[in-house]
Amino acid sequence: MVNRRRLTHYIDDGLREAVERALPLLISLTKELRLDTPVHRIPDLKFNREFERIGYAFLLFNERLPRPIEKWVAGPRRDSALVRLTFGMGVMARFAPESHTLVRRLMEQPIPLSAQEADVIESFRWDPRWSVALTA
Repeated sequence: MVNRRRLTHYIDDGLREAVERALPLLISLTKELRLDTPVHRIPDLKFNREFERIGYAFLLFNERLPRPIEKWVAGPRRDSALVRLTFGMGVMARFAPESHTLVRRLMEQPIPLSAQEADVIESFRWDPRWSVALTA
């Protein structure tokens, strides 16, 4: 549904509103984590402290969901809703001024990925030939 808002989604089920409430909370939780917090480093991978902090913040975030967000993700498709919320926050972080510093620091260093994570990311790569198939 087009509603002239900055971020819209064709499924108007509360995702945008949940993301608008969730992103500031995640950023706040990330800022609360101290940089000298002991961390678990993965051998043979470059270390990115900001990436690790945001990972820990996601763990805290899941335990501290505000009631409206908890209500939105509740139900038999909770995992799916949390994935959608996470991707939505990633999209909004690109445009939200309060996240710019965090995202900039996060991107200054390589992000360590396991082989399995790299495979998932590779599966999202777009092939231009697919556009032809979609228009046929």
